[in-house]
Amino acid sequence: MAERRVVILRDVEAWKRKTRARSVALDYLAKPSPDTVLVLVQGGADEKEDKDLARLTVAVHCDHLPPERAARWALRHAKQHGVEVEPAAADLLVRTVGVDLGALATEVEKLAAAGDEGPISEERVAALVGVRHGATMFDWRNAVFDGDAARAARMVGDVLDQAGVSGVKLMTLIGATLIGIGATRDAYDRNVRGSRLENAAFQLMLRARPSALAGISYKAEAQRWARWAASWPLQRVRAALRQSVIADTALKNTTVSDERGVLLDLVYGVALPATETV
Repeated sequence: MAERRVVILRDVEAWKRKTRARSVALDYLAKPSPDTVLVLVQGGADEKEDKDLARLTVAVHCDHLPPERAARWALRHAKQHGVEVEPAAADLLVRTVGVDLGALATEVEKLAAAGDEGPISEERVAALVGVRHGATMFDWRNAVFDGDAARAARMVGDVLDQAGVSGVKLMTLIGATLIGIGATRDAYDRNVRGSRLENAAFQLMLRARPSALAGISYKAEAQRWARWAASWPLQRVRAALRQSVIADTALKNTTVSDERGVLLDLVYGVALPATETV
């Protein structure tokens, strides 16, 4: 019996230009009901804004929370469920699950249901969520670009066994990192160094906001890109991107069942300089 009614339509990014649902929505938006609030939710972070829909609506862009704020949100959500989580444990949870609040809420509620007494530690989160400290997909990625092929290879199986992690998701992270390093190396080749190079990498992330990097600090990531850029000339970046495309195609091939094997080949092809992979 309220004065207004709210209707929410999700996943509008799935609409194609000539689908009937999109056509009906556009017709309605051209002459909307005065007592209805229609909310269209576009969930795909990488999808471009639908210009026709945006023209007839008010577009509101909602970015993910940065990792630090997501961790604080997890701490508050845990208290609402009667449990206390140590700050380091919340940080590990964000690094593992990401900054999506729905996914974080689910994991926090699992921790609450475990019925532990006292603050929940980093080790307890690792045991309940299924990830060891230092063995997240970002830790694996760091080992690849640090050139520690042996460590990255040992971690492949453990990382793939974690909830929500797939070979394609790991490939997306590798690809986004390679593009970031390549852009940072371009600045490096123009004699940009030190804090200026880190700032250039940070600004790149702010403009692109790659979804693959959700859950980590942009400032810390900018420092890594700047450090990696010194040992990643553009020729090496291009070669690694070619290897990544081959691996990504293999992972998306429905006949391939051994994700671990594909990723191991990629680790040795990307982590080691070309002279060492012969």
